Amino acid sequence: LQSLSQTKDAKSLTVEGTVANRTNAPLSGLLAVVEMKDQYTLPSTTVSVPVEPAELAASAVGTFHATLMAGEHGIGGYSVRFRLSSDGPFVAHRDDRPAPAPQEKPTKK
Repeated sequence: LQSLSQTKDAKSLTVEGTVANRTNAPLSGLLAVVEMKDQYTLPSTTVSVPVEPAELAASAVGTFHATLMAGEHGIGGYSVRFRLSSDGPFVAHRDDRPAPAPQEKPTKK
């Protein structure tokens, strides 16, 4: 996972990002599986969306975009996993996003 962004409101969650093929071979039919949890952290909605391009060359970067509608208990969080085809295995991935900058602590006066 190289980048991930989200936009949410009371009724929906949109997640988009980029993922790199770290192998020496092309990947075909890679899917991003986004699972949304409600405010009680219970799974509420899961969608699978294709990573584009459909044929991800070795060392290439692909993109994904998913929009999920919130259930009656709102949006509490989400997770993203990747799998090979709709009934294929999940693929281990590494989160290569840059670490957030440390927050400065306010000084006492």
